[in-house]
Amino acid sequence: RLHFTPYQSELARALCPGLEKFRPEKEIVVLSDDGALYQGARAWVMVLWATESGRALSLKLAEPKWLPRAAKVVSWVSRHRGGLSRLFPRSTDDMARRALRETPQCRSGGCAL
Repeated sequence: RLHFTPYQSELARALCPGLEKFRPEKEIVVLSDDGALYQGARAWVMVLWATESGRALSLKLAEPKWLPRAAKVVSWVSRHRGGLSRLFPRSTDDMARRALRETPQCRSGGCAL
């Protein structure tokens, strides 16, 4: 399960003392359930791994020969996120809430929208 926490929040400081030394305003920081910290491309790979549909790809991207390529892609997307957002508009908050309410219940925990 993923939990997104603003890096400036009290919760983030409580979960990760010294977080500011990682400069989270510049690059994503992920705290895993076992307490390990990941940043940059490794952090994005961990987020991808946390999604059932992205697990296989994340394992591939974590390999030493692929991680530098993943870092380049993440960097490019980050630099161009404004233009990409205009090309691929996201749903409104209300649309997302509606979709989540309509998500079927499942026993395995692996359901998708």
